[in-house]
Amino acid sequence: VVLAISLSLQSHRLEVRRRHALDKSRVRKAELDAHSLCHPMAVMRAEDFCSMEVMECHEDCRDQGKLLFFDSTEQVLQFKSQGGVIAFISHQWLGWSDPDNEDCAQLRSMQRAVAVITRTTREQVLVWLDYGSVAQRNPCAQAMAISALPAYVSLADRFIICAPDVRHRDTKEFCGLNTYSLRGWCRMEMFAKACSSGLEHLYLQLDSVSELRALTSADLSNLSLHVFEGVFTEPRDMEKLVEPVLGLYSVVLKCGSTEKFKSIRHSIELSKDRFFPATYSLQEGGCRRQLFGNLLAIMEELMREEVSLGEVLPECSDLPKQVSHELADVCRDMFEFEDVCLPEHVHVSGSFKRAARISEYVVPDAGDTVQVDRSTMARRPTGCCFLSGTCADHRDEIVFDDIVPSEGGLILRYG
Repeated sequence: VVLAISLSLQSHRLEVRRRHALDKSRVRKAELDAHSLCHPMAVMRAEDFCSMEVMECHEDCRDQGKLLFFDSTEQVLQFKSQGGVIAFISHQWLGWSDPDNEDCAQLRSMQRAVAVITRTTREQVLVWLDYGSVAQRNPCAQAMAISALPAYVSLADRFIICAPDVRHRDTKEFCGLNTYSLRGWCRMEMFAKACSSGLEHLYLQLDSVSELRALTSADLSNLSLHVFEGVFTEPRDMEKLVEPVLGLYSVVLKCGSTEKFKSIRHSIELSKDRFFPATYSLQEGGCRRQLFGNLLAIMEELMREEVSLGEVLPECSDLPKQVSHELADVCRDMFEFEDVCLPEHVHVSGSFKRAARISEYVVPDAGDTVQVDRSTMARRPTGCCFLSGTCADHRDEIVFDDIVPSEGGLILRYG
């Protein structure tokens, strides 16, 4: 009996460890996916989008050659560096299996918004829309695109909410901005916007004739970000969103002290159980199924570990502003940079949260990028180094304002 009990306890401990290891693996994957383009980004040229008679699904658009695919973050940044603009359209589906109503009211409203952006930017505009940009017939490909949703949103220059006042194709109920805010998938896209790039560059299109307008604070106050309190046609879809939401939370934990993320971090801190429910039910009073379980605790512990790695590093702003070779020596010694190439008039300042190895650090012209090789990074190679700094030349000051993960490593964006 004693032996049986002992074996049972040992088996239980092994199972607990196995589940914890699996949960930890999910958390790490969620964090990495939130900082990388884990699935190609499919977009459509504005002129092709505006010429559609009806909404066309991803597979049909692909077969007709209407889609462009970005396979890496670098490709997206190259397009944007040449003046290109990406518009992300968020909307409520107006049918159980069709995103628009019989009159194509939603598409016409979207086309109006895209036309305005094209006219005002005078640059090439590409459009991301779920029905055309995400696989509709292959569940595996669809799941991968959902995992990449945070990256898609963060790379967009304009986030457009399309919410015309029309009837639902199947229920015949009136839909609009209020019902948009109730939909779980719409809340997910809004949450991704808030966590990945803040509540900036948000626009609203209410019909096919009115002007596209920026969202007001009153509009935002009526839009809920509690994803899992939203309405899902298929409740099991909530399980698909656990890892993307976890990944977005990792972004907030790392960047929450910056001004544009303070609001969402404060909201999350006030009601974590609403943002990250442990379980959910498929139907009222039914059996509970796991959603986040202990994943949130694991993510927070992981983030604390990463922060603790940075606590031993001095603030770069405390470093003396020295000439090139002296600064290079400091960077090599303190921050483990292998090679640093800086002109004499350039200095680096700011908070270096984690050590990282950078094979070569060359300050290019404003608007260019600096590539960081992930294979030479110190610590965990998750693409979350979070460097910040300032490069000043004789003319002006260039601030590194973003870190973009890529398949090869990291890109420091500025200017």
